[in-house]
Amino acid sequence: ADLLQINDKIALTVVVRDVTHLSKEAVYWNYRDKIPESFKRADVIINCARSKDFNFNCSFNRLLIRSLPASVKLINISSNAVFARPNGLMNSWLFKGDAYIREKKYIEKLSLNRANTLILRPSIVVDEGGWLLFLKSCKFAGEVIAPAGGEVSHVRITKRVHVARTIESYIFGDLEVSNELYESIDS
Repeated sequence: ADLLQINDKIALTVVVRDVTHLSKEAVYWNYRDKIPESFKRADVIINCARSKDFNFNCSFNRLLIRSLPASVKLINISSNAVFARPNGLMNSWLFKGDAYIREKKYIEKLSLNRANTLILRPSIVVDEGGWLLFLKSCKFAGEVIAPAGGEVSHVRITKRVHVARTIESYIFGDLEVSNELYESIDS
């Protein structure tokens, strides 16, 4: 959000689910009740909210997607994890993914049934969470134990600023977005 606030062409309103964080730049939504009326008047809604509860995440996304008028652009942040496939034909055919992947696939399916919706699938965002520390610890470790073939695997990485600039480009109509959002590939 802070990277989008830098752009003076964007009037950003942050959604909070805790009333103690409410301010004049924020709107409250508990993700259970009807969406706020201001959502229906927005030009764009960027949805990257998630909790640890699979059913809750599916439920609030269903509510959001069904409640927004078609005039509102919806940008749903997903993950490139939806493309994960194990090795082997039979395993790949049977593989449905872990809970996170199944949740993201379900939400994407809901999203694709709505017009005026973009699904952004960032890869590993190295300046978010603990990814940078994790990747550095792997790179500089004396020994890493990984699945067979892991020593030659590669990861796609990006940074928050790249995700923000992609969102801006889509908002202003300057960009076709690819299936995955990444800047580089690292071993």
